Amino acid sequence: MIIAFMGSDGSGKSTLASKVMAQLAAEGADVSHRHWRPRILPGRASVALPQKTHMIRYSKARGSVLSRVTLVYQWLDFLVGVVTHRATHPSRIIIWERYFYDVLVDPGRYRLRSSPWLSRMLAFLLPAPSLCVFLIGSAEAIAARKGELTIREVRDQEVRLLELRNRISATGAMVLDSTQSDVDSCVRAVLDRISSSYAASDAGPDVS
Repeated sequence: MIIAFMGSDGSGKSTLASKVMAQLAAEGADVSHRHWRPRILPGRASVALPQKTHMIRYSKARGSVLSRVTLVYQWLDFLVGVVTHRATHPSRIIIWERYFYDVLVDPGRYRLRSSPWLSRMLAFLLPAPSLCVFLIGSAEAIAARKGELTIREVRDQEVRLLELRNRISATGAMVLDSTQSDVDSCVRAVLDRISSSYAASDAGPDVS
């Protein structure tokens, strides 16, 4: 099972993911963590690093051809990683921050200047996570937490997050407002959804 956490910088992905992972481990689940690429294929670490300001994020974007090549290579890395995981550790839960879908939400983070149609096609050819957790909330509050995005960028990303959520099966997605709900409530909501998924398959840990 793959649980993907999606959201803008400052939305609380890392905090929520770490608490969910800790609770699952405490309940006896086999659980591991991933951030962005699985890195099954070789690549420079800088590919996945965030750009710290608005100007850097976009002034250093790759050219169109290199962006497409990079995007396909990253997609292949995800594909190999997901298929390998499912074949070798079918019962393991992966807590995954920034699944491949993040290229649809924040391409500037990865210095990509690729065609949206190619990003969408690759994203939906990839095996889908069992659950995508979308974190949204007050753009002002999220932007203030880290200062890496402007309020407008946070709002634009939230629009793209919700568009992505609408493309995913209702049983495979949930939306949480991380600026209105406390962390413990969000953790409980995610664990309840995971329990429901396991109950439907009649397997896995009881995290209720």
